Amino acid sequence: AEEFRKRHDVVSLERDENEVLTRARGQATALNSGNEKLALAEGKLRALEEAAAQGRSVVRARDNPTLANLEQRASQIREDLRELEKSYTADYLALDNKTGAQRRRLAELERQIEIERKSSQQLALAEAKEEVTGAREAVSRIQQQIANDRVALQTFSARFNEYKVLRDELTQLESLARDTMQRKVRLEAGERARRPSVRILEGATVPQTAWRPDYGRDALLSVVGSLLLALLAT
Repeated sequence: AEEFRKRHDVVSLERDENEVLTRARGQATALNSGNEKLALAEGKLRALEEAAAQGRSVVRARDNPTLANLEQRASQIREDLRELEKSYTADYLALDNKTGAQRRRLAELERQIEIERKSSQQLALAEAKEEVTGAREAVSRIQQQIANDRVALQTFSARFNEYKVLRDELTQLESLARDTMQRKVRLEAGERARRPSVRILEGATVPQTAWRPDYGRDALLSVVGSLLLALLAT
């Protein structure tokens, strides 16, 4: 099992700790995030295109300093003209050069405002299209990575399941070996208990001389016997 694990790069039985599965999970998360960004970008682009088709401006003055300045100047001139209209008749104002200059300046500002709005709207459309393109390319790259890793992921998943089976079998074998060893120990203990016990009352002594035959006695008897025979013979 250990050799199988090393050969197929299985880090552990915890799926989150294995590189292939971790990378696959990260790719899935990235794909979901990429799809969300793409959906938002496409929604923004549709809103801009619909506004442009209907002649509505979606560009806010606070987002464009130039437009904000033009509108502020135009608003001030309108306010000045309203104040003049309260004090003078329309015929008088039509003849007043200063009032005429203000109206011409207001018309020029309104023209510039319209140009700036269209320019800003076109820029916003271009940026929205670029954003959609970038989001689509990001999603496409992630999908390609997932496709490239699919075979490796399937292979690893199969090997991972094989490793789990091997580990389960090894665990069962180890448990069986422990049970067998415990039974062996119990059997050996039972056999020792059934053997007869021996109690030593006194330790054995080592003899200093041989018990049989007594060579000294036998030699003496032989000499005495020989002497007696010699005497009898004489």
